[in-house]
Amino acid sequence: LLLMEVIICIAMTMVRSIIFPRAKDCATEYDFHEKRLEEQIRQLITDKLEQQDLNHLYGPPDQWQAAADHCRRLLAKDRVCQDAALRFNLLLKLARFYEQNGDPQHSIQYLTEALSIQPRHFIANFRLAMNYEWISAPDDALRHYRQALQDPGGISRAMAKLVAAQIDRLQNNRQESAHPS
Repeated sequence: LLLMEVIICIAMTMVRSIIFPRAKDCATEYDFHEKRLEEQIRQLITDKLEQQDLNHLYGPPDQWQAAADHCRRLLAKDRVCQDAALRFNLLLKLARFYEQNGDPQHSIQYLTEALSIQPRHFIANFRLAMNYEWISAPDDALRHYRQALQDPGGISRAMAKLVAAQIDRLQNNRQESAHPS
């Protein structure tokens, strides 16, 4: 009987988190997707480029500018220009370098270029929206949050809820600034 109660509790928790995700569940799932994407990028680079390229791109964090420069050089190579998946992933990697080092303008530039390859990619649109928020461009942020909802691979309820919360927050901020108390 006790075992049955444990199974029911676990099942109910799983059903609740799938059907009614909480904010913490949403943030945790988003982090999971970010980490999974980073691993996919790393694997693609490992499969399609040289070991030295991997070493340059995944060197010490204080060497990020050298890694970004190397990434830009890779993006200029013919074999990268002709491989849309590799180009897309390198652009995401390059955008992340700038984002993590406080330069949203350059991050926006490379995320925009990546989205010209895969316009409805969830993470790329979500990150671009966050960068637009960072530079106080809420209309652009809203546009990309909405675009994130159209990922052709589909998104979970938690990710849809996370995006909806971001959209609601921005719209509420806009209404509050339009009608100050």
